Amino acid sequence: MIRRLVTLIIPLLLPALVYLGWLTLERRRGTDWGKRWDGRLVTLPWEWLVLAGVALAALTLFLTVLLRSPPPIHAPYIPAHVVDGRVIEGETAPTVPPAPPPQPPSLP
Repeated sequence: MIRRLVTLIIPLLLPALVYLGWLTLERRRGTDWGKRWDGRLVTLPWEWLVLAGVALAALTLFLTVLLRSPPPIHAPYIPAHVVDGRVIEGETAPTVPPAPPPQPPSLP
C-alpha cells in the first residue's frame, strides 16, 4: 500500500496540491494571480494539472525501475505462498557464496 501511495497517488496529486497552495497564497497576498482565481475548483486548468500528474507518476515509476537494485543473476525465485493463513510475497532468495577452497598446508 505504501509503495502504491508513493509511486502513484502522491505524484498524481502533487501538481494540483502545489498549484492550489500557490493560488491560495497569492490570493491572500492580493496579487494579480490571486485576483484571477475566483476560488472555485472548476476554473482551474485541470488538463495541465492531470498531464503534469501523469508525467510525474510516469517519471517516478521509471526511476523506481531504473534505480532498483537488480536481483542476483543466479538467485532462486521463491513464489508467493501461504504460511499460517498469511500470504508471503514472492522473492528471490539470497545466494550463499561458495566456500573458499581449502588452503594447502604451508611448508616449514
